[in-house]
Amino acid sequence: MKTLKHWSLHQQLEHHVELTVDGQHTLCLYVLEENLFRVLLKRRASWRWIARSIAPQQDVPWEGRARDDLSGFSLPARQLTREGDTLTIATRQLRVTVHQPLWLGGAIATRPANGSRLPMTVRPAPTGECPRRRRRPLSEPPQR
Repeated sequence: MKTLKHWSLHQQLEHHVELTVDGQHTLCLYVLEENLFRVLLKRRASWRWIARSIAPQQDVPWEGRARDDLSGFSLPARQLTREGDTLTIATRQLRVTVHQPLWLGGAIATRPANGSRLPMTVRPAPTGECPRRRRRPLSEPPQR
């Protein structure tokens, strides 16, 4: 499996943004709700599978649902910001930042118990590979 690295903004439409990745793939970021984004990757401009399994307020049809079908979602306004090697797509509750080389960072708006609004918080950037769990010897009891 090859790691996808370099992207460029291909087009921005009303409810989604398309990025060209490594000159041959398309990464689509849809804003479906204030707190729900859809991220899709088209390999060499085509879907690997046609159907999706998410449908708001209803059961998904047995044959699936078209990946680019937006019916049933509120499709809120979004803010798009380009700064240097990053592209940020934000709603009032959620923010996704696309970095160069390709990785996505996310942040959510949270409200403390008193109801005041806190700024969005970002999870730390990955530092290489995912950490592996340390295997413990069978003689060692599990830690709690």
